[in-house]
Amino acid sequence: MRSSPRHRRKTMRRKMMMRTEPPPGLIAALAQVGLSWAELTRQASDVLLFGSRASGWSHEGSDWDVLCVGHGPTRPRSRVDIVWVGPRTSRSLHWLGSELASHVLAFGRPLQGDCAWARDVRLSPRAVQGKRRRVMARISSLERLWPCVRLGFKERHGRLLRREIQRACLMDQGAPVPPAGQLDAMWSDDHRSVDGWRALTSWMEPTASARARVLCKPTWPAEQLV
Repeated sequence: MRSSPRHRRKTMRRKMMMRTEPPPGLIAALAQVGLSWAELTRQASDVLLFGSRASGWSHEGSDWDVLCVGHGPTRPRSRVDIVWVGPRTSRSLHWLGSELASHVLAFGRPLQGDCAWARDVRLSPRAVQGKRRRVMARISSLERLWPCVRLGFKERHGRLLRREIQRACLMDQGAPVPPAGQLDAMWSDDHRSVDGWRALTSWMEPTASARARVLCKPTWPAEQLV
């Protein structure tokens, strides 16, 4: 029996109160960018690991995605991707209703702090509409490039578009978005059928759904993680 969204949120919020020790791999990756765990925790009231490393869908080359509530330096992207959210922002409706906040609540691992803001996380209609607009913009952008690019480009960007469509579908249902590896595992032959694709893109106009299917098709023979 599927649990209700309210029950899922309660379960997620209980998990957010169960802090765990930072993984040794994260501490080593922080050191590579000149940042110690002690320094990070002085700057942030809450520290959470999210993404594939937190949910068990990582591979050897996966990044370490870290959410910090506080004020810290922006660093060039490396194996550690630190997202800073200011204390005031963490209480804002924009953040609490965002795709990222919903993902962190569902799949994140709290490493420091009480994460009190997590009690009020609820995916907002604004976030859902924003995701839809970004998907449609990506479709239009790729269509302009498609006649001029090679198969490798089509495979990579078709896969990225397919994941974004899956995310939009889940958000439309009020569900949190899982890491990319889990999205790939959820993708099946059923989605490749005409009826399965229509169900996945039911929030789109039929013509937009057909356009997106053409762009995603180059990835269907062999899916790979990137």
